[in-house]
Amino acid sequence: MALLLAGCGRGASEEVPSAATTSAAPAAEETTPVSMEARLGLDDRPFPLLTWSAYMIDVDYYDGGRFDVRRQLASALRGLEGQAPEILGAISEDHIDVTVGTKRLKVPIGTPSTMLETSDVLEKVL
Repeated sequence: MALLLAGCGRGASEEVPSAATTSAAPAAEETTPVSMEARLGLDDRPFPLLTWSAYMIDVDYYDGGRFDVRRQLASALRGLEGQAPEILGAISEDHIDVTVGTKRLKVPIGTPSTMLETSDVLEKVL
């Protein structure tokens, strides 16, 4: 120990602070990190994979600005119509009209600017 301390400008006779003397300051309160699943509320969502996928595009896609979220929403609606012919959807300026059989639903679009916000709108349609 004396050799290690000699290089720091301390002599062998100097006392090295122990863990007990250095912990006099109050320990910083440790915070538990919140999981991504909890932050996105995946446990409470009807389509958690949709939400997760949209989030990953927002975060990890190299050029997220290339996504026109309105066109992505229209494309998802066309895909839904292709999978279930009884579903019809029409996008207007501020809402989506969805018809399933004889039932109609008007879903407000708002102004989504991210894929995550767009997935929130699509969840309401589904």
